[in-house]
Amino acid sequence: MGRIKLVAFDLDGTLLRGDTVCLGIAKELGRYERMREIEAANDPGLRSEMADWYVAAGRDRVTHGLENVALAPGAEEGCRLLREHGVTIAIVSVTWSIAVEKFARQFGAAHHAATGLDWESGDIDHFFGRNKGPWLQRLMEQLNLVSNQVVAVGDTMNDEGLLQAAGLGICAGPGCMNVDQVLQRPNANILDLTKEILER
Repeated sequence: MGRIKLVAFDLDGTLLRGDTVCLGIAKELGRYERMREIEAANDPGLRSEMADWYVAAGRDRVTHGLENVALAPGAEEGCRLLREHGVTIAIVSVTWSIAVEKFARQFGAAHHAATGLDWESGDIDHFFGRNKGPWLQRLMEQLNLVSNQVVAVGDTMNDEGLLQAAGLGICAGPGCMNVDQVLQRPNANILDLTKEILER
């Protein structure tokens, strides 16, 4: 086993490919085109509109919408390999906790961060891209890890703080970011990426 003890993954565009969590849910709810507009606007204030949809539809229907989302190639196999080597997995995402919790269970992630939703009131516990780096730093302190024992994997500038908080940052999505000292692995197969991480 190498020195890597923790790998923190973004979710949309990293462990998942194609439609985002929000688009998958929107497809189930008949709100797909409106969700495309919301994603293009990149306005966190529009989360309240989505929260209204979810509360009205109920948890079961929202959860069913997650079946519309595709895993990245090698995601399950890569996460399994990490666990077999004693590496802790975290998922750090700005999307909704109902999705992040589901995929954390599926991938065997011991830790996760996401945007929370109160299913009775519709209140939102926001989690933004700027929160990712500090969250990872707190987790590293909790686990008594130093940066060179930690890898972070993301796909957009929303993950910049996450990638820079780790000893090694990797951009593995469809379009990679121009950030100093971040490895560029566009459209990476997660199993292949995991093997590369474990060889370090």
